[in-house]
Amino acid sequence: MRFDLSGPPRGWMGGAILLGWSVFLVALLPPWKVHLRGEDPGGGISCSANPCIRVEVQGDPRVEGIYFLTPGTTVEAFLPRLGVVRDRGGETACLGLLKDLQVLRLTAEGGCFVDLLSPRKAFLLGEPLDVNRASARDLTLLPGVGPVTARRIVDFRRRHGPLRGPEDLLRIRGLHARKVSRILPMVSFGRDLPREGKP
Repeated sequence: MRFDLSGPPRGWMGGAILLGWSVFLVALLPPWKVHLRGEDPGGGISCSANPCIRVEVQGDPRVEGIYFLTPGTTVEAFLPRLGVVRDRGGETACLGLLKDLQVLRLTAEGGCFVDLLSPRKAFLLGEPLDVNRASARDLTLLPGVGPVTARRIVDFRRRHGPLRGPEDLLRIRGLHARKVSRILPMVSFGRDLPREGKP
């Protein structure tokens, strides 16, 4: 029997590979609480729009989790519906519209800070993996990228700055053209990075 590994998986073998990869990714998920459409954890907080925004709440075990919310939801409307009362002095960082893939970190003193969702969690929610923010461990989620290649990507970033596109990936030992073309649909290079020769 001869296996052709040059193209995308096909037939029963392709299905088995896809199923195995999916089980592997699900096994990596930490035990998050994810509030999906239709679930209503806080009096009217759910999303029937498409697309929803995904917001993670951290710092208060009663409400920690990832919430799928309607675009246009504000922090001022969201947190009180969860039963979170904030100190007026700590709220400045948490005013306004919630954005997709955002983290609200609640402090014990009643304050709140905004951050970006980790590259790993965003990737497991179906977003491309940001190779400029991902750790070596995160990068191993990409097919064909093992710990050694992941470490080389992180080292390249440290020495040369952020990767700007596939041409930078090709400069890293262990990433050849076929592997780069395979992972390219699964990665991003960060937001608003200026390319060479452009303002």
